[in-house]
Amino acid sequence: MHEVSYFDFLNRVQVEENKLRSLGLWEVPHPWLNLYVPKSRILDFHNGVVKNILYKQKSTSGLALLYPKNRNKWNNRMSAMIPEVDEDVIYVIGLLQSATPQNLQEMESVNEKIIRFCKDSGIKIKQYLMHY
Repeated sequence: MHEVSYFDFLNRVQVEENKLRSLGLWEVPHPWLNLYVPKSRILDFHNGVVKNILYKQKSTSGLALLYPKNRNKWNNRMSAMIPEVDEDVIYVIGLLQSATPQNLQEMESVNEKIIRFCKDSGIKIKQYLMHY
């Protein structure tokens, strides 16, 4: 963890894009998975998804973003649909991977496993930006 300026925080995706471009990984499919997860289930998400799905993935290329957000700062005029839970904090999780033709199917399968795990475990996630 390190501190950055406000501009650098807002521009963080551009920095990552530049890194991917330099590695030849920008003009490839990006099977990104973006979720809202309730605070009360974040440890279940970590144990089930991070430890038992992501760590066992054969090929990875990307980063994970995780931000806690105060739910009371959101209202019905916003375009984002957050989970319908009675909690003050939700986590915004972005699993931002780059794929190749050889591993795209695997990465899409991993995303499906994550969603299935959450549903089977009763974790009330809300997926956003689901059509990449």
